[in-house]
Amino acid sequence: MPGAKQNQQKRQESGNVKVEIVHGDAIHSMWKKHSKDRQKSEVAISYHAASGQLMWCSKQQMGEQAKMWRDLKRKGKIEILEGNCVAHEDKCGRMWNLLVVQPTNLEEAPIDKVALMEFGFAVSGYTYFFKSVENRDEIRRFVMEI
Repeated sequence: MPGAKQNQQKRQESGNVKVEIVHGDAIHSMWKKHSKDRQKSEVAISYHAASGQLMWCSKQQMGEQAKMWRDLKRKGKIEILEGNCVAHEDKCGRMWNLLVVQPTNLEEAPIDKVALMEFGFAVSGYTYFFKSVENRDEIRRFVMEI
């Protein structure tokens, strides 16, 4: 009978399980560095999974993104639930206003690493961290057509 190590290797080889190790200290270090690097025109920061980096978005970029999200919402592909629009304090003691864009098929939604490791907020989807609650709520109202 194979041991745990052999079973894990078989799963990885078969492609059924994606194994990714996330280290909380690395996430915190990345967050601490990038969250302070905000330019005046930037309104939200988010983790870009493909590059493995945090990225700031300007108000213009968020507006373009919101138009795309609204189209996806109309097609029933995403949701921005009110219960996921919360304020949380990061490990440095700064308050952030979170907005989570979730695919309606939660199997397509990853767990947001930064939300989990930096804020202790476990959520499936893509989290955007805003300094301004007004900017966050404006995006949600536009996308959800409220």
